[in-house]
Amino acid sequence: LKLINVTSSSGFDAFGVFTRHVALWSSNTIVPVTSNVQSSLPSSSDTSVILVTAVREYKNDPNVLAFEQHFPLGLKNTSLGSYNEVLSSFPSFKVASKLGYLSYYGQMAGYDFNTGVFPNGYQGGLQGGPLVLFDSDLNTVVLSSSSSFTTSVMQYNTTTQTLNFGIQGKIANVPAGYSTEFIMVQNSGSTTSSSSSSSSSYDGAGIGSCAGVACTMYEWGARLLSRYGKQRAHPESSVVIQYLGYSTTGYYFYNPEDGNGTYGNYQTTLLKFNEYSLSIKIPYSYYLIDSWWYGEYNVYNGVWMWEDSHVLLKERFPLGLEWLHDQLQLPYAAHMG
Repeated sequence: LKLINVTSSSGFDAFGVFTRHVALWSSNTIVPVTSNVQSSLPSSSDTSVILVTAVREYKNDPNVLAFEQHFPLGLKNTSLGSYNEVLSSFPSFKVASKLGYLSYYGQMAGYDFNTGVFPNGYQGGLQGGPLVLFDSDLNTVVLSSSSSFTTSVMQYNTTTQTLNFGIQGKIANVPAGYSTEFIMVQNSGSTTSSSSSSSSSYDGAGIGSCAGVACTMYEWGARLLSRYGKQRAHPESSVVIQYLGYSTTGYYFYNPEDGNGTYGNYQTTLLKFNEYSLSIKIPYSYYLIDSWWYGEYNVYNGVWMWEDSHVLLKERFPLGLEWLHDQLQLPYAAHMG
């Protein structure tokens, strides 16, 4: 790609007042770089610009950077054949040596994680999650997607030795007007407030004097909550977090009272377990119903219906989930994924 234009402008979003630096990229025509273009995005008649990248920096929140990718005309035949590569890359970083890291990955949130000296053992790509980098003084940054979460990935390229951010590499075509964003949140190792505006801008998420990985992860979460107009839930706002419950994810999910893990009767299992727990006065407040009670099709293990009507329910819950709920007199936490 060839850089054809660079501009800067100002604006305001959920993080505050920002300066936005925009670059226009072409696959063919080179235009002199100027600073007086009024619009950061090309007009629909401009067929030379195929990619727009931007960085937003915040006047009152210098610990945050946001990175944008825009595809005004879309792209065709883009697949690289792998979910774990990026077909577009912005930003792209050379990571300093001897930085520690923490990364989450896997089929579900918190499914697994890696730690070590970056990039040893790092797993990005389709199942990758937030990446935390830190030095020996606990100066810390958290990097992640901040939009288009299901199609955006981070990947470490061992050939170029760069950490790349972009659209996952098995997307066949990128629609016109598509965009994605990534975010970087940093915190110094000193025990000072990481942002002068955090306590007022992030709905109580500013936590005053803090440092290190945990604090920076908290601040990162606060920024994402703020971006989408969400509030951090109080621990007591969820029955699942506040009270003791019983999860069928353990032994009985694979070994129900009647049948087996494929065609098991969970209705009988839960009724007998409930009777036993009441007899010994265990104060359970909910039951977690694990997967396979809903429609799950064997294409990337995707959920295609999330309701009480799957064919297996005849074996798993012969009288239905509503009937079982009336017998147990406790709420369900229903697994999905």
